[in-house]
Amino acid sequence: MTSLNVKALTNHRNQRFHPWLVLWLLAMTGVVVLGFAGKEEVPWAFNIPRQWHIPLRFWISDFMKWLLNDFDLGLFTFREFTRSLAWIIEQPYWLAKSLLSTGFLKGLGSDAVEIFPRLSWLALIALITLFSLYVSGWKLALLAGSCFAYLAVFGQWESAMVTLSSILIAVPFGVLGGLMLVIA
Repeated sequence: MTSLNVKALTNHRNQRFHPWLVLWLLAMTGVVVLGFAGKEEVPWAFNIPRQWHIPLRFWISDFMKWLLNDFDLGLFTFREFTRSLAWIIEQPYWLAKSLLSTGFLKGLGSDAVEIFPRLSWLALIALITLFSLYVSGWKLALLAGSCFAYLAVFGQWESAMVTLSSILIAVPFGVLGGLMLVIA
């Protein structure tokens, strides 16, 4: 240690109480005393004055109503803009969800007819294991294959594939959006 560091350490040890520690202890003592005093004795300590309330939820609600109903971007409204973004995101999500979870369907609800089946769980485990082997080696391949096999064995395959399809779409959109925001 240099002489400067030793000097700083000895000065710190000689100081009995740091000023912030004293202030913190006083504040905690005040909180405990107010807590024991109770609501009836010191109501000002428990009830925030009405005039101090900020009506932020009403401001946000009014702003959202204005944004959805009255905001116009010229060629299209804000609602049309957000609906088009949702449609753009929905297309690759539908593809991923169809491949991993539901299969390609024609029709809606109970009238839906399967045009092309989803990927087999065995095929998907094999693909994930081979990809992991290619990326990092046998340890990652064993871990990834075991994790996906665990999902299949314990009956969580369907919900896990819906989640995986969401992640496969959300992560690239999030990375691209964040990258464009940082560049801008």
